[in-house]
Amino acid sequence: MKRTWQMLAVGGCLIALTACGSVGGGTTPPAPGSPGSGTTAEPRKLNLDVPEGSLEGRTICFNFQALETEFWAAGKLAISEGLAAGGGKVLEFNSNEDANRQLEQIKDCITQNADGIIFIPQDGASADTVIKTANEANVPVVAFNRPPA
Repeated sequence: MKRTWQMLAVGGCLIALTACGSVGGGTTPPAPGSPGSGTTAEPRKLNLDVPEGSLEGRTICFNFQALETEFWAAGKLAISEGLAAGGGKVLEFNSNEDANRQLEQIKDCITQNADGIIFIPQDGASADTVIKTANEANVPVVAFNRPPA
């Protein structure tokens, strides 16, 4: 259990740090596909550096919202690929911005004996409920919340 917590914590930090590094600012040229760039959009690739084999035999539930922006699409891809690269089995659930659906999917993850949960909360109140539900089941949980400003 402690090892799963450590891997989820490292993954959460890497996601946040990688995502922060992907946001342009200052004199950075426009991203491909952005106004003024003159190029076709290509999704940015975020890197979630999970050590190979570190999640071997572990099942991680990843619950996300509708992937409406480049940030969320890149984040979802980085998390899914990073967990898989670590040897973990990834259960993916899209709650489509429905807090009740999200809670039911989280409960389903717990029923399937997930070793950890990563989720993008619909809102603050539902995040509290999801975290409480996971804690009561003694399943480590990480909230991947919002893009950096």
